[in-house]
Amino acid sequence: MIRIEGKLLVKQIRASRNGPFCIADLVTELGEFKVKDPLLDQFSEGEYQGTFWISQIYLHAYVSYGKAVTEIRARLDDVQVETEGRLTRRSEPPEPDPIDEVAPVPPAAPAPAGRRKLAAPTAPRPRGGRSGNSTGQDSDDGPTTHAARHPEESTTRDDGADDSADETLFGAELFELIQAQEPVKLDPTIGDRARFRAQTQRMHQLGYAFASKTQTWTHGG
Repeated sequence: MIRIEGKLLVKQIRASRNGPFCIADLVTELGEFKVKDPLLDQFSEGEYQGTFWISQIYLHAYVSYGKAVTEIRARLDDVQVETEGRLTRRSEPPEPDPIDEVAPVPPAAPAPAGRRKLAAPTAPRPRGGRSGNSTGQDSDDGPTTHAARHPEESTTRDDGADDSADETLFGAELFELIQAQEPVKLDPTIGDRARFRAQTQRMHQLGYAFASKTQTWTHGG
């Protein structure tokens, strides 16, 4: 573990099919590193001075927009922000979403020689009249009908549905704190960056704001 003071330049990338995400440049006396950890998705775009705990420094290579890119990354274990300010934007190439950085799938083992998988036989199509399909679907010989929608059905989610979705998203313990509008600390190490990103976006929708110095979400902040 390396403890070092430095400057974290957090940039938000909005052009992503998975939703906006953040990356950063960490500038220290040891050098400059790329940071693409989930915890950045809580931060607003800006410049953060403070102390950083680095658990790993490693090379990472990827292909983006027809170019091969190799960069030195730092994995942050903890962040202690002392001051924050605006970020001066520079013209930079687009960045791929870290969620899309998946390990390559190994090729499937070839099937033993001389053995072929036979296709399952298809059932004969019934002739005339309606089929005996237990699902109640009509055959091609008759008109297609649709069940009428009950008047009490609605395409919008009610408050109960929202509560259920939030409890699934955050878990029972955090959900109770959110319902009471108490301060909340999210866990960026849950192992699912897409879920963590959805949590941060939902916190903004629920009226919470993120405090970088305490890394805590407070309601009405």
